[in-house]
Amino acid sequence: MIAHVFLAQPARAKNSTELDLAYESLCRALPDGATLVHLDAVDAIGLWRAAGAFIQGLEHDKHAASQCSLLLSSRYLYITPSDIKELSAACIALNAPVVAPSNQQAFSLLRPDYFTIRGLERYKAKLAHAAAFEVTADGAVSVICAPTSQLSNEPKGMGMTCLPATFTHDFASYHAGDRSDIIGLIPAKVSSVLDVGGGEGFFLRSMSRALECQTHLCEVSPAICDIASTHGNVDCIWPGDFLEVAFDRSFDCITFLDVLEHVVSPESYLKRAVNLLSPEGVIVCSIPNVGHWSCVLDLIEGRWDYAAAGIHCTTHVRFFTPKSIEALFKGLALEIVEWVEVNAPAPETFDLGVLQRNFNVDQNSLGTYAIHAVVRPRK
Repeated sequence: MIAHVFLAQPARAKNSTELDLAYESLCRALPDGATLVHLDAVDAIGLWRAAGAFIQGLEHDKHAASQCSLLLSSRYLYITPSDIKELSAACIALNAPVVAPSNQQAFSLLRPDYFTIRGLERYKAKLAHAAAFEVTADGAVSVICAPTSQLSNEPKGMGMTCLPATFTHDFASYHAGDRSDIIGLIPAKVSSVLDVGGGEGFFLRSMSRALECQTHLCEVSPAICDIASTHGNVDCIWPGDFLEVAFDRSFDCITFLDVLEHVVSPESYLKRAVNLLSPEGVIVCSIPNVGHWSCVLDLIEGRWDYAAAGIHCTTHVRFFTPKSIEALFKGLALEIVEWVEVNAPAPETFDLGVLQRNFNVDQNSLGTYAIHAVVRPRK
């Protein structure tokens, strides 16, 4: 049985609705009766050592041979109760630490092909048939199930068994993407860029390295703004709702990178952006496609599972396909300067069969995960 769950306490809480969902989902998956202990640690090795120190402070009779402990290096993990049961059973049977492969590890073994929670489950099923691989307690390990009595030992060099049938995905980097895939869409001569909803500002950091321009961040979360200010990535931070912030200048480029689907009125955001543009300014958008095959397949199976990130992100309130994105821009008299379809084609096993013979199936939309678009006011 799992007696303790040791969870690495982040140095700074992010107060994010999306990440809060990931943490709540994790807590629901934890075994009943286990004691949840938050410890200061930055990786699996540090967590192991901190857990060992905690265990040593307890009475010896609590270290029963049938007890094990679960070590989680992040509070933003997706792991199912069945995964935890398999890990604890294997840990007790082997009397040795076992780990669940993380997305960082598994991707080197099996190409990732999931975009939703249901897709993640399908991926995990494929991992169960993959060749086992050796792991050690390094920074890439997210979940360790270890005999409680062994936590006082040094984790470095300790052999661990990986259970490919289990799997965990870490959402912790949700606000820290650098979005380098967008850099090529930004006009080379821009002197100022405003990134709306840009999280911790890592996109603007990559922007400033690629182009010589002023970087501005507008972010609604005060906690995320505080984190962004410590990174030194941006020239100016505008906290608050984009529709209400009193900007005192115009911008050559305004970016909405996976933002418009989070707001009730994307039209209002785009209209305000137009009013803030310099005469030759452009708007750059990244918008996920709900017509992607991963969503279609989930719906066929009767599934729509909200997640901390991705097309099914819990804070999405608007949903788009390539056709509706075009209609959105056309309705606001925005001219499309550049249109990029982010391809993530369906696996060979995705066969619509009879549907293709009887319906006008948009194969292009099925293979498009998102749309990157550059638009400007029609002259």
